[in-house]
Amino acid sequence: MNNVIRMICLAGLAVMVGAGQVWGGIILQDEGSSYSQILAAQAAGQTFTAEDAGISSIGFDLAVMNSGHPNAPISVSLYTGVGNGGSLLHTATGTLEPGYEGFFDFDFTMVTLVPGNVYSAMVGTTSARWAVAYSQHSFPSGAPISSRTDYVGGDAILYGNVRTIDDLNFRVIPEPATLSLLALGGLAVLCRRRKL
Repeated sequence: MNNVIRMICLAGLAVMVGAGQVWGGIILQDEGSSYSQILAAQAAGQTFTAEDAGISSIGFDLAVMNSGHPNAPISVSLYTGVGNGGSLLHTATGTLEPGYEGFFDFDFTMVTLVPGNVYSAMVGTTSARWAVAYSQHSFPSGAPISSRTDYVGGDAILYGNVRTIDDLNFRVIPEPATLSLLALGGLAVLCRRRKL
């Protein structure tokens, strides 16, 4: 049995060393309880610093703001850099159930990011129905709000402007292969601790 565990540990360690990359895992900001109507906010989105090369999805915390408006699809466009002035990498679109509320993830499996680079995920729709949650983590003076945490890898974009005092509720989920490699790395650390 020890030989099997030793082999698994060595294989996991070899994969981690061979890949030559550190994986950051899920990026998540979910503290916001205020909502901004997506259509009214025009260019609404969130900048983030990539932690992984491969991602499976980008999600936003969405809710109905005006139920009398049509249930139009929502799209998320991913750009390099800050705002929508960089290169467009991909646009994903989804239609939510009429009363949907919560995180909705958009497929970005075909996109490869450069860890450490800044990207902007811009959310849009043609209907006044939908809103995106956001959190103000600092006062306009720059002083932090003690009950809120700033996502230091980026900022919200509302009304076409970068809002350094806000973050949208968003998440970036790495591809499953990256999560598997993280698990293998954890196994390697565990094996090292057991000194097998």
